[in-house]
Parts: sequence; structure tokens; C-alpha cells
Amino acid sequence: MIPFMETIVIYTPKGGASKSTLTRELGTALSMKGKQVGLIDLDPQMSTTNWYNRRDDEMPMVIDHTANNLTKIKRAGVDYLIVDTPPGTHEQSEFFKKADLVVIPVKPSPDDLVVAMRIGEELKKKKFVYVVVQTPPRAKITESCARELAGVGKVAPVNMGFRVDYPTEAIHGKAAVEKKSSKANEEMNKLTTYLLRQLKSKG
Repeated sequence: MIPFMETIVIYTPKGGASKSTLTRELGTALSMKGKQVGLIDLDPQMSTTNWYNRRDDEMPMVIDHTANNLTKIKRAGVDYLIVDTPPGTHEQSEFFKKADLVVIPVKPSPDDLVVAMRIGEELKKKKFVYVVVQTPPRAKITESCARELAGVGKVAPVNMGFRVDYPTEAIHGKAAVEKKSSKANEEMNKLTTYLLRQLKSKG
């Protein structure tokens, strides 16, 4: 019998939108909750794979996605599969079609906002959530961005701030969420809890 697995796709056609950062932080946060987490790295830049190769801990683990073989991945006993997508449009990939939740990271900028809102309109039949990322402290543009996105779909009540801990910890194969008593730890745990609730919700 194939174990139950939930698939989360981190998606936006925009480059530099923190997809890889969100993938490894979310994966690590889930691993810290005792879950078996697999990461799929579809990005040719291999940021997630390179991060894993620097990492001492086994979880979350990067899984070979040859031939998009979901059945083989499920047999590995993974609780959650998180897919890091490359820039461009990939709605037809098997991972995207099987996604239980699509997470769309959005930087609070006019260009990124336009793209994110278009994606939301195209994903009306999928369960998706916007996450505002790289947010500067106390910036009005962040609140404005969230309000605009809320007109299209759900917006996570927790932002990923523009924090030095995210790239600094990644250098050593770590995740900022592993840094206890930090702002990154607090926001990523809250964001993870919210996304888990969205996975369980019916709409």
C-alpha cells in the first residue's frame, strides 16, 4: 500500500522570488515537527540541491525526480513533498497537476504583483495561497500588496521578511527556522502552521 503523501508546489514564473528559500525553510520546519519531507528541485540552477549537499542533516531530503515518478516517491514513505519550480510556466508538469496546495511567493513590487494576480486568476480550480516575501520592515507597500492579492485569493497572514538569516544560514546547509529565538524562526513556524491548515481545509 502506498503511504499517504501531500504535495506542495512552490510556484511563480518570476525569478528571484524566494522559491528555493521558501522550499528549504518550509521543508525544514516540517522536518522539525517530526515529518518525513522530500524536496524536488526542478530549477536548473539547483539551489535547493546545492543547499542539501552542504547540509549535515538528512531531512528534509532532496529526491531524484527522474521521469516525475510520483509512485516511486510515495513508496519512499514521504509525508510531504515540496516542489521547487524554475522560472517560467509549468502548469502542465505532473507535480503541478497532483499538487494539493500551490504556494505563490510574491515580492511586494508592482511587477511581481501583476504577475501574481494573473497566476491567481489562472489557478481558480487549484487550492493556492499567496505568501508575501522579502518584505522590508514597516513598509506600506507590503500592506498594499496583500490587500490587492486578497481580491484574487487567500493571502498568508505571515510574511517572510527580508532577513539576513535566510541566506546566511543557507551558506552552511542550514535553514533560518533552525535558529531558535530568531524572527525567522518565529515567522516560518507560524507560516508552516498556516499552510498546514490550508492543506486540511476543503476550500
